[in-house]
Amino acid sequence: MARAAAAAMIAKLISLRFSRNDELGADDFAVKFLPAAGYDPRAMIGVMQMLDSKSGGGNPPEFMSTHPNPGNRIEELQKDIQQAYPQGVPAGLKR
Repeated sequence: MARAAAAAMIAKLISLRFSRNDELGADDFAVKFLPAAGYDPRAMIGVMQMLDSKSGGGNPPEFMSTHPNPGNRIEELQKDIQQAYPQGVPAGLKR
């Protein structure tokens, strides 16, 4: 019984890791394609800041969460934006 519980826990942690990586991949995808739709990808940072503040510090440890911590997502978004637009985000986009 203990082995089955341990195996289930390991499987859950592995699937959570993939889910978090999928979220970060989706963020990177959005950074690249939002400007094509007329939107400023930096607005995503504001969304993550709002999610972080609304959690009130009540986020579970990231290794047990299906989503990356919003603070970590902000860092990744900033890197993605800088990488995708090293000369700066195009002007005239909606926030």
